[in-house]
Amino acid sequence: MLVVVNAAGWPDVKQAFFDRDLFQESFPDIARAFLLNVKIFLIAEAVILVFALFIAVLCVSACQKTVDNSQHVERLRTIAGTAPAWVGTDPLARRLWATEKAFYEARGFTPATRQCCTSSAGGRAVS
Repeated sequence: MLVVVNAAGWPDVKQAFFDRDLFQESFPDIARAFLLNVKIFLIAEAVILVFALFIAVLCVSACQKTVDNSQHVERLRTIAGTAPAWVGTDPLARRLWATEKAFYEARGFTPATRQCCTSSAGGRAVS
């Protein structure tokens, strides 16, 4: 503490940042500004929550629509027939491609999409 108080320029720092009269004079304005910030935050929070709820309701209501994934089956069957160019030739890449291919074969080559937790292919859950 003594090092700071005895440092060169301390009187300027003390006058600029530790002036008791200036603090007492400006504190009410700062407190009012802080309360205004809190009010703005609370109003914004309420508006954002209502807006988020509105978006969630829209998503759920749009979820009633179904998509016929059977139109993509032949294309996926063709794609899964051979390994794409981006699949590497190392053992791990071949094993991952075999796993992905088995996944689509088990699904009857329907796309793996989330449509309200059910697929149009037999009503099975999509994961």
